[in-house]
Amino acid sequence: MKNLFYIDQHKRFPEIANVVIVADKGVSAVPIYSYTSLLNTIFTKNRYAHIPFYVGVIPRTYDEEYIVPAFIYTEYKLPLFSLAELKPLFYLKFVLDTVYNAIVGVLVNDEYELSKEKVKRDISELFGVDGERLIIESEYKAKAYLIHTNKLFERNFIVIKKR
Repeated sequence: MKNLFYIDQHKRFPEIANVVIVADKGVSAVPIYSYTSLLNTIFTKNRYAHIPFYVGVIPRTYDEEYIVPAFIYTEYKLPLFSLAELKPLFYLKFVLDTVYNAIVGVLVNDEYELSKEKVKRDISELFGVDGERLIIESEYKAKAYLIHTNKLFERNFIVIKKR
């Protein structure tokens, strides 16, 4: 699975980002990965609550100690550990036991309508985060964050490609 974290990014990155699916829609926890292992798991405040989005990681991104997670809203079925093309729509920052940053978006060819209010409502209900502990920024901020974390990855990891 670790090899999936080093997959090259999409040629149109950051407008389109490659994402590896790591959790199904409908689970009650969000996994947070580092480049070496599962770093943390964010549980919903109610164990019967189920997330309405898929969770993925964006390869070749690095923030603090973890790979940037992505929350993918779609009506399509996505297999675990598959590669998907994400259109980033929002940058999300929320505080639980620590500060988490994530990218929220939809699949490139998906017609799913996603609003800032829906994302805010879902995150608030699932994790009990609201007010100053939840920040949702624009698509522009999401792409700037992806560029920044990609540069951090390149600075912190030397990847030797086999020919």
